[in-house]
Amino acid sequence: MARPITSTHDSTPASGNSVPSGVSGTPAAPADASADASGGPAVTRANRNRDAALTPSGGRKSVIDPMAAWKDQPAWPDGPRLSAEVETTGKRYINLRPNEIGLLPRLNVAAGELLKITLALPESDPGDSIYLEIPNGGAFPAEASRGKILKVDKNRSVVFEYNADASRGNCTVHIRQAGHTRTLPLWVGEPEAVANDDTAAN
Repeated sequence: MARPITSTHDSTPASGNSVPSGVSGTPAAPADASADASGGPAVTRANRNRDAALTPSGGRKSVIDPMAAWKDQPAWPDGPRLSAEVETTGKRYINLRPNEIGLLPRLNVAAGELLKITLALPESDPGDSIYLEIPNGGAFPAEASRGKILKVDKNRSVVFEYNADASRGNCTVHIRQAGHTRTLPLWVGEPEAVANDDTAAN
């Protein structure tokens, strides 16, 4: 059963390397190796994931695809499809998508850190409305509101910024569209290793 996210500053911290809530699966073993055409060394999924994590974006940010190594990918939830990219101070997380109950992988962020969040909405039309809600911590920069409506742009995406809460604990960004909710969970502050935490992405 998925562990619900109920309030700010949950006492259960996030750890690294697990599958989101509601998904039974484990990180993948490396895929079968396949030599390149030049006869060079074999390329495995593990190598590709390692290279992705070490490749800087714009010469500054590491690119991380935390779901790439999962053996069992979660089923898509009902409703329009959505995936997310989150840029933190030093990292760019890509290809984040919700599991069957609408929960995206949890990310660890620093207190007060400014995040740039890009939502890809391939099944939505330009001009469609997306409602964002931050009920338990953090803020939209220079805004007092806990929620706001944004429009899908011509690229079928929505881009916004979010300041993580200043205190250690859980924060969430809720993304509501056409009667469906997707949740991006964030753990603010230093992570601690906790057994059986099945929502952590990194």
